Amino acid sequence: MNRKRLTDKEAAFEIKKLPGTIEITQVKSLPKEKRNEALRKVKEIDGLSLRQAARIFGVSLNLIFKA
Repeated sequence: MNRKRLTDKEAAFEIKKLPGTIEITQVKSLPKEKRNEALRKVKEIDGLSLRQAARIFGVSLNLIFKA
């Protein structure tokens, strides 16, 4: 596959465009169920790596993997 990687700025913009997604800064303080639901939506964005998502949200990479 030849997917284009997003920059962190582009990725943050794409995350904010998702319907029903809360603020990036709030994700860490959400209840587990809601947090995982939000992270699952984010994992579906084309061009966004899991490592990049973890960096943007300020959570561990394992948290992203398990969501």
